[in-house]
Amino acid sequence: MTDIDDTNRTNMNAIFETVIQHIPAPKVTRDAPFSMLVTNLEHDKHFGRLLTGKIYSGKVSEKDTIKAITLKGDLVENGKVYKLLSRVGLDRTIIKTAYAGDIVCIAGLNTPGVTDTVCAPEVSEPINVRIISNC
Repeated sequence: MTDIDDTNRTNMNAIFETVIQHIPAPKVTRDAPFSMLVTNLEHDKHFGRLLTGKIYSGKVSEKDTIKAITLKGDLVENGKVYKLLSRVGLDRTIIKTAYAGDIVCIAGLNTPGVTDTVCAPEVSEPINVRIISNC
């Protein structure tokens, strides 16, 4: 509630509206080619290595051709998105497409590590970790 005298305490709409008003939207570029910064590595018995990170630009879908590059821009690996997963609460859910601002897990690449950029084949510049840490 936004007013202390309000007796309507049946939902959390006031909190949600306050968050939308005061928390800025993610700093992402929706119209650029796909790029994601890898921030976590996991292993799944069904999907293999999972690269988790935030998508900073574009969108990615299952079966898209992708690549991974280092902080210096060197190629790590080429591949395809085998599976794309998102968290819903504590559970992982398979999704078909993810967009800039989403945090996802990508299965399909075996070599990339933390701080590598997973991106569309046409991307040549890695995500600058130093700029992101200042946001």
